[in-house]
Amino acid sequence: MTRAVREVWPDGQPVFVRISATDWLSDRDSWTVAQSVRLADRLAEDGADLIDVSSGGIVPESAPETTGPNYQLPLAERIGEETDSEIAVGTVGGITTPQQADAVIRNDRAALAIVGREFLRDPYFGHTAARELDATDRARAPVQYREWVH
Repeated sequence: MTRAVREVWPDGQPVFVRISATDWLSDRDSWTVAQSVRLADRLAEDGADLIDVSSGGIVPESAPETTGPNYQLPLAERIGEETDSEIAVGTVGGITTPQQADAVIRNDRAALAIVGREFLRDPYFGHTAARELDATDRARAPVQYREWVH
């Protein structure tokens, strides 16, 4: 599938693929992190640039071992460490503060900290993060938001 996307997607433009790293179903045969590692390598061969690692949620019985801040991060780290390819790996799951997202990147725990639900709570989260991380000089906001950002 990624190969088909690469055929029509412009060169130099990234292709991200979101995967469920595990089904969190230990009581039955289901998708595992080891399978996700192999999938990540195959997607890299087909031209994917980044694997967006999430997990579970496909059936009501799906039960993560833990929840809370960065709860998906260990899955992304494992995929990043165990793949044979150099594909970038992003993480989701419980990323709610600018400092938390920044630490994921600064500590090389993932190539991308993907913030989802926090943007639903605060649609200006990017601007909030720039202010809290003292990075407003690097924030490129549309004209109508510039005063709010700084």
